[in-house]
Amino acid sequence: GCADYKPAPTVINIELELPDPVYDLSRTIKEINKGQSSDDWLRKNGMQKIWKSSDMMMLGYAEGGMAMMTSGKFKTTNYDRYGVYYCPYVTHLDLAMMFRTRIVIPKEFKKGGCRFNAVHAHEYRHYKANRDVAEEFVRRLHKDLPVIIREIETRQPYVEGKDMNQTVEAMKTALRDAIESYIMMSMMEEGERRNGMIDTPEEYAAAGPIMKACRD
Repeated sequence: GCADYKPAPTVINIELELPDPVYDLSRTIKEINKGQSSDDWLRKNGMQKIWKSSDMMMLGYAEGGMAMMTSGKFKTTNYDRYGVYYCPYVTHLDLAMMFRTRIVIPKEFKKGGCRFNAVHAHEYRHYKANRDVAEEFVRRLHKDLPVIIREIETRQPYVEGKDMNQTVEAMKTALRDAIESYIMMSMMEEGERRNGMIDTPEEYAAAGPIMKACRD
């Protein structure tokens, strides 16, 4: 019955930071390709009978990572007139998120040169895809967090005062785990899908002639 007696909705604040890409221009083509294999990509795109992993070379890549910090405020109110049982609520939730993309381009490609610009144009599309997904995700999270919080509060019945601290800590863990699972199931999966739409056989086939035509 606790969730039905919640005095006010949870105040939710989400801050998203999307800094410009970080660039790594210090590695050689050989270093970038060390330990890399294109077999998974070939199988995923049904190209394993047409291209061979040994014939492919990575000329740059982009990767993204998420950092997140959560903090919340909890309030307890009496459930009965005798002060024996209490209800815990999430009154405030602050979520700070940062999604950063790192772009790696081999040092053999002169910055501002034809090959550098061709690789950068491709990898920058990954940055924009990551940025767009993160912004859309935050909008969805604003809508879904009240539902997630209510679910956690509904699962938690009233408790005795001596158990309140333990109960609040359990609710904090449940809330943090729910947000992290939401990120992995929603944001990361969508990010992989959109980035996969950039790394297509057609894209790589079109890039070949461009790179061959470059002189610097």
